[in-house]
Amino acid sequence: SIMNSTGDSDQVHQAVLRIPFKDTRHAEIACTSLSVDPEPPRSFVTKTIRADGSLVVVTFTSGQVRKLRVAINSFFDFATLVIGTIDRFDLVPDQ
Repeated sequence: SIMNSTGDSDQVHQAVLRIPFKDTRHAEIACTSLSVDPEPPRSFVTKTIRADGSLVVVTFTSGQVRKLRVAINSFFDFATLVIGTIDRFDLVPDQ
């Protein structure tokens, strides 16, 4: 691959996260909550989020590894907040 002036290669880098939840309902709540925070255009990262059963699958793509890492770290901060909120305020009893 060819290196550009910032030291990043011209290849596309991708990371896929699969986050397990207690059930499909919790995965849907998390997916909806996490989807409202798109990556800013200046981040050079694209992010797709989807629920797959009791999993939330998040795919990050970027031409710059450093930007990818920053986006993933930011996402984990937000995901931790969403997961904590679901755990704290979910009022539906276990079935």
